[in-house]
Amino acid sequence: MVSALTQVSVFLASPSDVASEREIIADEVDKWNKRFGSLRGIHFDLKRWETHTVPSIGAEAQDVINKQIDDNYDLFIGIFWTRMGTPTIKAVSGTVEEYQRAYRRYKDGENIQIAFYFKNAPAPMKLIVPDQISELQNFQVQLQSDGAYYKMFNDEDILSVEVNRLLDQMAVHFATTDDKSESSSSAVKKNDANALKVTEDNDVGILDLEEEIEELATELAKPLGEIAAAVIAFTHKLQAKTESMKMVNASGIVDRAEFKVLVNDTAKDMNDVSKVFEDAKPEFKSRLIDMIDKIRLAMNIASEFNHDDNQLSDTLISLEGLKQNILEANSNLYSFSAVVAGLPKLTSVMNQAKRRLAENLEDTGQVFQNAVELLEKVIGDDNSDIV
Repeated sequence: MVSALTQVSVFLASPSDVASEREIIADEVDKWNKRFGSLRGIHFDLKRWETHTVPSIGAEAQDVINKQIDDNYDLFIGIFWTRMGTPTIKAVSGTVEEYQRAYRRYKDGENIQIAFYFKNAPAPMKLIVPDQISELQNFQVQLQSDGAYYKMFNDEDILSVEVNRLLDQMAVHFATTDDKSESSSSAVKKNDANALKVTEDNDVGILDLEEEIEELATELAKPLGEIAAAVIAFTHKLQAKTESMKMVNASGIVDRAEFKVLVNDTAKDMNDVSKVFEDAKPEFKSRLIDMIDKIRLAMNIASEFNHDDNQLSDTLISLEGLKQNILEANSNLYSFSAVVAGLPKLTSVMNQAKRRLAENLEDTGQVFQNAVELLEKVIGDDNSDIV
C-alpha cells in the first residue's frame, strides 16, 4: 500500500569528535522511517555534510557547506562532546554558525525546531583542549539565554532513545501544524512523481507487542538472577576462605605456601564472578534495547486509539516492576563493590582479579543505571510527550 507522507527535512550539525554519534543518529532516523513512517504519515529526510555536500570552493569551507545544505530544513539537530569545532569567518565554529542561521529563522517566525544534545561521557586526554571546553561551556550558557533546552547523554543507547523520542514528538508537531507556509515541510501527494513510497508490510498488532514486551521483561530477569547468584556464591566462598586463612594463622606460624594457595583460590573465585558479569551484560543490554524498541512501536500504534493510556497500562505497570528490580540489583552491586574494594593486596594474581572484578562492577552498575534511565524515558512521568 502506498501512503501519502509529510516529508520533514532534518539537518545534523556537529564538530568532528562525534562521528560515531552522527552515524547513530542517521541509523535511528532511517529505522524510524522504515518502522513508523507509514504509521505516522511522516518521513524524515536527514541532511548532513557526509551525504549532502560535494567538493567545491567558496569564501571558506563553511561557506561551501552553507550554500549546498541551504537553510531548507525543518528540524536542526546539534550534538557536542569535547570540541566546538573549527572557527569560521562569522562564528567560533562551523556548528555554531549553522545554529545561528537556524536560530535567526526561528526568531523570524519560521516553523523550525531546534534540538541540542551534549555528550558527558569521559573523554580521552588527547581530546581534551581547555580552550575548547571553555567555549563549549560558554555556548551552553548562550543556548540557555536563547531559550534552548538541551539534553545530556553518556551512552549510545541513551542517545538512540533520546533521538527516537525527538522524532516521535516532531512527527506529532509537523502532523498537527495547520499552517506550514513558514516551513519547508510539505505534504507528499500520492500522484506526485517524486512521492515517497512506503510499503506497509508490518502486520504486528498491539496485543502481539504486549506479549513480546512482557516476555522480554521476564527474560531480562535471567541475567539479573545470574549476577545476583554469582555475587551470593562468591560472598559465601569468601567467608569460607577467610575462616580457612584464620585457621592457617591460628598457630602463630604462617604457612606461606598454604596461605598463598587460599589467596589465589580467592582470585580464581573473583575471576569466575567477572566471567558471569561479562557474559550477562551484553545479553541484558540486547534484550533491554529490543524491549524498548517494541515499547515504542506499541506506543506509536496506541496513538491510533486516541492516545488511550489504558491500552498499555498493564504492560507499563509490569515494566515499572522491572525498573525497581534493576534499581535493587544496582544497590546490591554498590554494597558488593565496597567488599571487593576492601580486599587486601596479597598477591599479583589476586590484585589482577580484584581489578578485573572492580571494573566489571563499575561497568555493570553503569549498565543498570542506563537501563533505569531508558525505562524512565519510555514509561516514566514524562512519557506523555512520546507520541
